[in-house]
Amino acid sequence: MGPSAVLMKERFADKGLSIANDLNEPPDHVAIEMEYLYYLLQRGWSQQDEVLLSEAGTFASDCMLPWVTAFRDRLLSERDCPFYPLTATLLVAYLKGLSNPSS
Repeated sequence: MGPSAVLMKERFADKGLSIANDLNEPPDHVAIEMEYLYYLLQRGWSQQDEVLLSEAGTFASDCMLPWVTAFRDRLLSERDCPFYPLTATLLVAYLKGLSNPSS
């Protein structure tokens, strides 16, 4: 496991969460990071917890946005199947929106 995977495991543990032992994805897989982001947002909104909402914005901007943007940029040359570049572009826009909620 690399540093980002270890950090995700620590984030989960900090919130009292765990990743199933039989899950065949690393802790820093995009689906797991999206689930963690959803957790922060859902809890933040339902409990009106500004700390969790701020943490979600920071996680989106500092942890996810840099690598998702780089990933999207690498996919932009794909012409045979536009689904993945478009999906990555939507994810970048979503993460930017969470990163700068006032703009």
